[in-house]
Amino acid sequence: MILKRVFAVSVLVFLSAFFSANIFSQEKFSAENSYSDSGKPEQLVIPKDAFVGDTVQLQLTFIEQIDLFALGNKAGVNQNEKSFSETEKIVLDSTIPQLKSFTEICTVKDFTLSRNGVSYVMLLVFVPWKTGVIKIPSFDLQDAILGSEYLEKNPEVLQEDIFLISFENIRIESMAENLGEASLRLPGAPIVLPGTHYVLWTFICLLVLLMIFIAVFLVKFQKIVRKINLWRSEFLFIKNKILTKISLRYLLKEKITDVEFCVQWQKIMRRYLKSRFEVDFSAVAAGRIMNSLNEIASENSSVEIEEALISLVQLFKRTDYIKFARGSIDSRLLPASEHETVLGKNERKSIVKSTDSLIQKIELKINKDEKDIQEVSAEEIVEVKND
Repeated sequence: MILKRVFAVSVLVFLSAFFSANIFSQEKFSAENSYSDSGKPEQLVIPKDAFVGDTVQLQLTFIEQIDLFALGNKAGVNQNEKSFSETEKIVLDSTIPQLKSFTEICTVKDFTLSRNGVSYVMLLVFVPWKTGVIKIPSFDLQDAILGSEYLEKNPEVLQEDIFLISFENIRIESMAENLGEASLRLPGAPIVLPGTHYVLWTFICLLVLLMIFIAVFLVKFQKIVRKINLWRSEFLFIKNKILTKISLRYLLKEKITDVEFCVQWQKIMRRYLKSRFEVDFSAVAAGRIMNSLNEIASENSSVEIEEALISLVQLFKRTDYIKFARGSIDSRLLPASEHETVLGKNERKSIVKSTDSLIQKIELKINKDEKDIQEVSAEEIVEVKND
């Protein structure tokens, strides 16, 4: 009976030990597998198909329970008076001896290690200058953190391998192989937008026309200047003529005495003659205005102008008589219709109409004479040039 109990107890102890060992080994295996999966580094290359001269980003992500940033603190290195353990990102040195073969064929633009808790991301940005498979040598993370200057002063650190980093090989594609080209292509014509040729030829034509216009302008500059001055003078004379005729129309409509009518008529005509012949008739006494008009008539060889100015002199005499002869002995002479100091029934209208006709005759004749003079002058200039 005792033996049976001992045997039963022994079996129970054996079974307990067996199952306990099994459970422990399973838990240990599960834990090792979990750590292995979570700690396996993941490499990402951007862009996937990289060519010579491209900027390539090589990203290595891994999980590590230990504080890798403390590797720099162990060697007594601080950055900006702040320990590595207190930072979230550090700049690694790509000029360490282990990476020399890599930096000879690539230009490293950025090399950093950042972390988020137990997750680490190593970022290597570089520009490759060689096609084919590029192998990045394994290196000690501590060496990259400490830097080449520190390693030169402390060469014994190079003998230690604290935490090795290994990248997978990457391939740099060849543009020539992808395109199936074995030699350089001949330079092609520049690519232009549709319709560019038409725009270019239009611009050239406009430029040629502009140059022709400038050449003609320079050749005929003096003639153009004379023409412009002539147009300017004609414009001023036309303006003077129109304003004078408008003033006479308003004067005819005004309800004023004969004396006032004659005074206003002379003011209008003095202003017109001053602008037309460049003689200040406003300062000429009434007794001498006839002499001035006679001088202008004698200076102009045209019979039409001379007759028109003589007729105008007669109108000045008539209006002067109305202005100053009231109450004089001449005003009492007979016949009364010729010597009285009042205007006849339709005499105002007749004076305005005659003045309008005389102005028109003067303007037409003077403009014609000036154009003839311009043409003769142009012909004389041409003859002088030919001689």
